[in-house]
Amino acid sequence: MLFTERGQFWCSVLGLVEATNIPLGMITVLGSTPKLRNSLVYVLNGILLWLLYLLLRLPIPVAMYFLARDLWTQGPESGGPAWVFEDATMQTCWVVFLFTSGSFLWLLSMFWLKKITAGVVKGLKSAGILPK
Repeated sequence: MLFTERGQFWCSVLGLVEATNIPLGMITVLGSTPKLRNSLVYVLNGILLWLLYLLLRLPIPVAMYFLARDLWTQGPESGGPAWVFEDATMQTCWVVFLFTSGSFLWLLSMFWLKKITAGVVKGLKSAGILPK
């Protein structure tokens, strides 16, 4: 979509999810050091990761809905946002791939959100913030 000079906005919106890699990297580094694994910094990075997942990954279906609406209402003659192929059959294949892969990645993110939530709850319980 970027090579056709269309869809930059949608690629940017969907690319924002990569901001979750910052606390994820910190958790990985802190988790590999036994003394830091149960530290406050580790727990705070887990909470930050959880918040970023809620803010950036959970609403992806909303962005996918608006992209689908734009694809439906703006055809190739108006330079639609993700109109990549001139051939209608190839464009349909592209859209099916776009939404199938996007849905799979979102479901995968929700799987990780469940694990992250369990880790945050465990960390907050071990810190005494939540009752055991």
